[in-house]
Amino acid sequence: MNTRERGILIGLAVVLAAGTAFIVKKAMDDKAEQDAGSAGAFDTERLPDIGTPLREETTPGGVVVKVFEEGRGEPVQKGQAMDIAYTGYSAVSGAIFQRDVRRRLILEQGGVIPGWVEGLAGIKPFEKRRLLIPSEMGFGANQAGNLPPNSDLVFDVQWVKLDMKVIREGSGKEAKRGSKIIVHYKGTLESGFVFDSSFARDEPVRLTLKTGPGGVIDGWVHGISGMRVGGSRELWIPWHMAYGKSAQKKIPGYSNLKFLVELIAVE
Repeated sequence: MNTRERGILIGLAVVLAAGTAFIVKKAMDDKAEQDAGSAGAFDTERLPDIGTPLREETTPGGVVVKVFEEGRGEPVQKGQAMDIAYTGYSAVSGAIFQRDVRRRLILEQGGVIPGWVEGLAGIKPFEKRRLLIPSEMGFGANQAGNLPPNSDLVFDVQWVKLDMKVIREGSGKEAKRGSKIIVHYKGTLESGFVFDSSFARDEPVRLTLKTGPGGVIDGWVHGISGMRVGGSRELWIPWHMAYGKSAQKKIPGYSNLKFLVELIAVE
């Protein structure tokens, strides 16, 4: 074999080696992209747009905490119970896998996933957070419902409780649980849409201050009890104290509601 032939063979070997390296790298890149699409990436483009976070931080365990609405009052204390409304999404598909309220939740290891213990630490009443939770801080290798093992999670979470503001103190008879009362009211969604108003109809309503058949929503029982005739209050009622998951006329399911209530009479 002469020098020219050896040179050609060496050149072909170099080209083949480079081609093989490219094929191997492409296969590895494709595998990495596939893995990222299955359980390793937070595809926030697939999640509902809830605005721009006010602040953001990452916990020691890798949970990304985004605060979208500041809370009011004192932050959660160790052992304190609270009602947490939440929606859980797959971090990959953006599909909802769970939506509910955890009543009297206490943040403690073993009671909830570690991502909640870290991600909800220091939360205040009414505060709204989005938690991006890596799989090891979620359900890990365990399958949870329709979620495959090792799934990264996203939760929109809010500490919800009845919020009541006294507009005017009354001086008449006090409304109590079980009382028959007459009220004027205006009800709005959080968007500001007015779904009902007795003021607009100029027709006050008679009702019994109780839950169940012939009664009212739980938020009214708690929010109107203690009012005196002539008084008025603004109520912010979380969805689990209103109509819950069920949609009503002009009210979508899972709706938090605002009411202006004026107590006219206690019969």
